[in-house]
Amino acid sequence: MPDSEPENAFCVKCGNELAEGDKFCGKCGTPTQSTLAASVPSHRGDQQLLPSMYFGLIQLCSGVVIVSFFLPWLDLVLAKPSGWDVVRSGVSWHVLLAVTPPIAALAVSFLLKLLYRDPARIKTYYTWIEIVSSFPIVAFVVIVILIGKNFGTDSFKAILENLLDLVKVVGIGGWGTVLGLIGIDILTSRLYKEGLRSLGMPSDDDISEPGLFNQVADAIVEGRERSYVLGSASVGDLQRIREKIKQVIPTNPANCIVCDDKLTGDWKTSDECRQTGLCRDCFSSYLSRL
Repeated sequence: MPDSEPENAFCVKCGNELAEGDKFCGKCGTPTQSTLAASVPSHRGDQQLLPSMYFGLIQLCSGVVIVSFFLPWLDLVLAKPSGWDVVRSGVSWHVLLAVTPPIAALAVSFLLKLLYRDPARIKTYYTWIEIVSSFPIVAFVVIVILIGKNFGTDSFKAILENLLDLVKVVGIGGWGTVLGLIGIDILTSRLYKEGLRSLGMPSDDDISEPGLFNQVADAIVEGRERSYVLGSASVGDLQRIREKIKQVIPTNPANCIVCDDKLTGDWKTSDECRQTGLCRDCFSSYLSRL
């Protein structure tokens, strides 16, 4: 008995009819159902889609924070207290500052294990990792407020004036805690970004790259990177974009054929715009998929 002909497929967003083998809608650019099904893992055998190197590095940073809890936080003349010594002192706000980093590191390790088992929920687990890894910063802010409240502004100003002297007495445990937390923040943001790319999930193009330190860095280089991406397109790239869109491009398009935004300025007369009918944002988005 001969096989029946495949039913016509339509875009779930705009209803445009899709040709067999299309990966993206030619009208609105939405990925097809087959593309999404092939991109998003549905079982535990797809952990290799995530960059495994970052899992080990983040676990290492978490381990550094936990080990640093038992190492000297301060290197004083008569004493070298560790985080464990601070906890045993019994002073409530000292305990808050001491236990928050290792607890946050343990929570990050646990969330990483869950993410490794279920990569498709990377956005959910990344959000929780960002929340728990920010607890030490919140605890530090609380401590600063308590110092100003309990000892007065004069004592707080004296601490700031002698900040350099205080940095000099920070022990190996203190530096390990700080550097470990910074490493967790940077590496989890990299894992999130590359994980989305590996899984074929859309990223948020209108916001900065996740991670506190990466947001600062992105604010500096955003314009430079954007110019590089748009300027690196070759003739072959333009042809492949045209084939993916599978739509007749007007000679002088007035609006982007994907988002319908009006084309203006120098971009409207550029080869990239005339040959694809796309605005800067849509062109950059399609170029990143090649």
